[in-house]
Amino acid sequence: MKIAFMGGSYDPPHYGHLIAAQQILGSGYGEVWLAPCAANEFKKIIATPAQRMQMTRLAVKGLPGIVASDYDLKRNPSGDTVQTARLLKADGIRADFVVGSDLVPQMRRWPRAPELFKEAKFLVFPRLPHESKPRLPNANFRFYPRAATVTSLNSTEVRQRVKKGKTIAHLMPNAVAEFIRKNKIYQ
Repeated sequence: MKIAFMGGSYDPPHYGHLIAAQQILGSGYGEVWLAPCAANEFKKIIATPAQRMQMTRLAVKGLPGIVASDYDLKRNPSGDTVQTARLLKADGIRADFVVGSDLVPQMRRWPRAPELFKEAKFLVFPRLPHESKPRLPNANFRFYPRAATVTSLNSTEVRQRVKKGKTIAHLMPNAVAEFIRKNKIYQ
C-alpha cells in the first residue's frame, strides 16, 4: 500500500488540510497520513507536540483512509525531512511526501535539500495563490493529477482569529475548535 505523507506543523489542523487529504486519497493512495512534525525551522510552533497530535486525531476522526500519524513525533524528533524519508524506507513504508505548491519555491532552502530530492518523491498539491506547477531541478515531483478544490485557508489565519476572539468553528471540525477553546491554545 502506498502512503501519501502529509507532514506539517498542524498548528492547528483545519479543513484545508482535510480537503486536500480527501482529494489525495482518491488519487490512488491507500492512506493519507497527517503527521505533525516535532520542529519546523521556518516557523514558530505554538501548540505542544501532544496538543497538535490530539487536534490532528480529532480532525481525522471518522474519515476512512486518513490517519493521524505520530510517525515524525516518535521516530524523528529532529524534524529532519531527509531522516524521515530514510526512516520510512527502512521501515518498508512506500510513501510520497505531499507538499503544497506554495512551498515548492522555498524547498531549495530546506536543510540538506539536494539529499532530500534524491531520497524522496513528492506529490505537489495546488495551493492558493501558487496554483502553477513550480519546478526545482533534481527534485522528483509529481503534480496532483486532477482539478483540485484549493483553498487559501491556513493555520496562521486560524490562530489570528482565535487571538482576536473570532469564531473558528467553520474552519475546522467542531471537536478541534472545542479542544482549542477548552485548552486556551492560541489566545
